[in-house]
Amino acid sequence: MQADITSIIFDIGGVLLDGNAHSLLQELDLPDDEKTRLVDFTKSEAWRCWDAGKITQGDLVALGDNRPALKALLSLFLSANRAFIDETWQMVNELRGRGYKLYILSNFSHESYETFVLGRPEFFNLFDGIVCSSKHGKIKPDPEIYLELFYRFKIDPANALFIDDSWENIDAGQKIGLKGLHYQPGTLKEKLADMLFERRQLKKYRF
Repeated sequence: MQADITSIIFDIGGVLLDGNAHSLLQELDLPDDEKTRLVDFTKSEAWRCWDAGKITQGDLVALGDNRPALKALLSLFLSANRAFIDETWQMVNELRGRGYKLYILSNFSHESYETFVLGRPEFFNLFDGIVCSSKHGKIKPDPEIYLELFYRFKIDPANALFIDDSWENIDAGQKIGLKGLHYQPGTLKEKLADMLFERRQLKKYRF
C-alpha cells in the first residue's frame, strides 16, 4: 500500500502567485522580439543568480541588454498588486483545515521575498515552513534545496506531494522521492482528488 500524503509543498510563482514572464510582458508595449529576449533573460544564469540571492536587483539590471525594458518587467514582477491565484489559495485553506502540513519551496529573490512573503503575512502565515532560494544560495532543480526543506522541517519525501508549474522542478523532486503534481490553471482540485484517491484517502479527504 502506498504511503499517505501528509505534507504538501507549493511553489510560489505560477502556483500561488499569478503571472510568469510571458504573461506579465503582455502588459508592456514592446515589440515581440524584445519580449522574447526578455523571456529568455528570465531563464539566464544572471536571473538564476538573482533568484539564488547572489546578486541584487541592480546587478541584474546592469547585466541586461535593454535596461529600461528589464526595469519595467521587474516592476511588474515585484508589484505588490500582483494577483494571487484564487483556486490555489482555496485549496491551501481546505488542506490546512483537513490537517495537512503545508510548505513552500520556491526560487524567489530577496526582493520578491520581502515584497510578498514578508509583505503579505495574511497569506504566507498559513504555511508551516518556507524555503526560498535566495535565503539558501541554491535554486530548483538543484536537489540540495529540496533536501534543505526536508532536513529543516523533518519532512519524509515518501509522505509529501510537491506542486510546481515546472516539469523540470517536478522531475528533480521525483528523483529524490517526492511525489509531483504539475500545476496547470483550473486543474488543481481534480488532480489533488485523483492523487489522494490513488492513496485511498479520497473518502477521508473528499473536496
